[in-house]
Amino acid sequence: GIMRRLFESFAWQKLVPDQSIIAGGQGPGEHHAQAARASDGSFAMVYLPMGDPVSIRMDAVSGKNVTKAFAQWYNPRNGAWIPAGSFLNSGTQKFTPPSRGDKSDWVFVLSIARLQQ
Repeated sequence: GIMRRLFESFAWQKLVPDQSIIAGGQGPGEHHAQAARASDGSFAMVYLPMGDPVSIRMDAVSGKNVTKAFAQWYNPRNGAWIPAGSFLNSGTQKFTPPSRGDKSDWVFVLSIARLQQ
């Protein structure tokens, strides 16, 4: 149910796999991050199974007159959201999850609209 709430917050059917979102920090094996982006560029998600820091291409989200992207962490263990800030949607930005290690997975969400939690 917790991950379902995450996907119900977005038009999940628009998601397409897109590893090019990850500019750096991709790990091997159980540290391998999985990324997807909405086909219309309105949001992107990166699953970090071990909470490793990751560098994100900020142009992964775009839209008419969009100059900023909103970053948030989603905790798949309890459904809590943690804001990570707003950033220009250009260049690369490094993000460090709130925790790291075994049983410390996170979903990084980048969107063109601030979510109401």
